[in-house]
Amino acid sequence: MNETQQSMWSALEASGDYDPGSVHLLGSRYGVDAWEVTRSNGRQQCILITRGSSLDDDDAGSPTAGCAAPEADGASPDEGDESDSIQANLAYTEDGVDYIAWANRIDDVNGDSVVLLRRNDANAGWDWRSQYTDAELELVDQLEGAGLDGETLRIIAYDGDLPVWTGFSDTGQCVAIVKDGVASHCGELTPESAPLELQVDSTVYELRVGYERGDSLTIYRGIDGAGEQE
Repeated sequence: MNETQQSMWSALEASGDYDPGSVHLLGSRYGVDAWEVTRSNGRQQCILITRGSSLDDDDAGSPTAGCAAPEADGASPDEGDESDSIQANLAYTEDGVDYIAWANRIDDVNGDSVVLLRRNDANAGWDWRSQYTDAELELVDQLEGAGLDGETLRIIAYDGDLPVWTGFSDTGQCVAIVKDGVASHCGELTPESAPLELQVDSTVYELRVGYERGDSLTIYRGIDGAGEQE
């Protein structure tokens, strides 16, 4: 961390809003920083975006943490590699321009946090394609060509370096990857319905949705044939 980030880290630790010792820097871009924090003795994972070295700075904006639903005491993780997306945003002004920065934190298959940090001119017309890099836009074009609505697409997890996408098509919500072409599975997805499962070779991507936690992805490996564990 640089001096500005160290000062902000101290301010976040001293705020009393988060568990002591839980503040960790995830990444930086556009002059803003994304942090990972916890609440309720580690039962609730959160992220937030800050700007500058102090929460009291005039140009710091109003950081608000985005949090996942608290985990119940004694809860055990589901089988497989599960990833929940957590989002936060920050509105601020720089050189007379109003911006909205937002961060989306997901876990890769090793359980390591990956943060997607974007910024948009709040006064400009919204262009949903501006949130993606050129490489990601190439994947978006392929997904749109396969029938997914580009404006609803978002990356829900990474399988190594491979983005796993969710979005909507004419047949419902989808889970999709782009690997030697588009592979996707679409259908009705509600908290009461069965999960959407996409099998590619011996890997299954299972997408669920809950009332409180939103979309979550579990990745199963070593799946043979009709979905039996090897």
